[in-house]
Amino acid sequence: MADELSLLKEKFKVSEKVIDEIFKTELLPTLKYYTPATDPIAIIIGGQPGAGKTQIIQQAKKDFNNNIVECNADGYRDFHPFAKHIKAYHENLYPDLTTDLAQGLNIRLRRECQAQKLNFALEITLRDGAAVNATIAAVKKEGFTVNLNVLAVNEHWSKLGTYERLEAQRVITGYGRIVPDDAHDTRYKALPNALKDITEKKLYDNIHIYGRTLLTKEDKILQQVVLKAVNPTNPVDAYLKERNRPFTKEECKYFKIW
Repeated sequence: MADELSLLKEKFKVSEKVIDEIFKTELLPTLKYYTPATDPIAIIIGGQPGAGKTQIIQQAKKDFNNNIVECNADGYRDFHPFAKHIKAYHENLYPDLTTDLAQGLNIRLRRECQAQKLNFALEITLRDGAAVNATIAAVKKEGFTVNLNVLAVNEHWSKLGTYERLEAQRVITGYGRIVPDDAHDTRYKALPNALKDITEKKLYDNIHIYGRTLLTKEDKILQQVVLKAVNPTNPVDAYLKERNRPFTKEECKYFKIW
C-alpha cells in the first residue's frame, strides 16, 4: 500500500508553479469581496477530523457579518487537475493525493489575508503543537489578534461526523472524502499533547473550548457545537474534561451504546 501511494503521489504531483496559477485564478480574486480590518482577527479552529469545525466557521461568519475569509484546505482539494480521476479510481487515497495542493493553496491564502489585513478563520487538526505555534507567531507578527477555538469532542462524535460527511458528499457528487479510522485516531491521540505545547507557549490572545451535544428542535434531534469555556486557567484540563465526559442518556440512545 505504501509503495502504491508513493507511486501515485509522484504520478499526480502538482508543481509549485501550477499551485501558484490555481491560487491566482481561483482564490485570490475572491478576496476582493472582503474589507481590510483596522484591528484584524485570526480565528484558529482546531479539532480532529469530523469534530465539527465547520459549525465554528459558520458562526464566525455570522459574528463578522461575512467579513472573514475561510481558510480550509479541504475545500481546495477539488482544484487538483486530476481530482475527478482520483476520486473515481482512488477514492480511498483522495486526501493523501491532494494534500500537497490543498495545503499549498491554504498557506498562500492565509499569507495573502495577512498581507491585506483581512480577518480569517483557519481550520486545522491541531496535531503538531510546534507547527501551530509557528503559525500563531507569524500571524501575530502581522498585527493580528489570534483567538484559538478548540473542539473537545469524543471520538464517537467525530468518527460519526466523518461518516456522515462522506455519505452526504456521495449523495451529491457520487464521490466522497474518506477519512480512514487510523488517520482519525492518530490526530485524536495527538491533540492533547499538541494543545499542551500550544498553551505552554501561550502565543495566542484568547482560547475557547467547545463541546458537542444534542439539540432537539421541532421534533428533530440535531448535533450542536456549544461553548464550554473561555480562557480557562488550565486549557488542557478543560479540554480533557469535556472530551472524556460520560455520555448523557440521550447521547447513549443516539449512539446505541448503553
